[in-house]
Amino acid sequence: MDEYIINRLRADANHVLELSGQQAVLQHQGIKGRFRELLINNLLAPWLPPYCGCGTGMIIQGNGNKHRNSTQDDIIV
Repeated sequence: MDEYIINRLRADANHVLELSGQQAVLQHQGIKGRFRELLINNLLAPWLPPYCGCGTGMIIQGNGNKHRNSTQDDIIV
């Protein structure tokens, strides 16, 4: 079973890298988060139980909806 998991993760990681390489040629701002989406959809989500969801976004301050000045987006599970 351990060998299956390792081989599956390697295959999924190679798939993500191949897909992200194809996206890299696009010069559109909307593509910036595509690698995170590929990572989540191909490496993280398949291993989570069905009641868990995941996505990407920017966490904002809860009181007053103040925008935080950060260049990082978050992976949310």
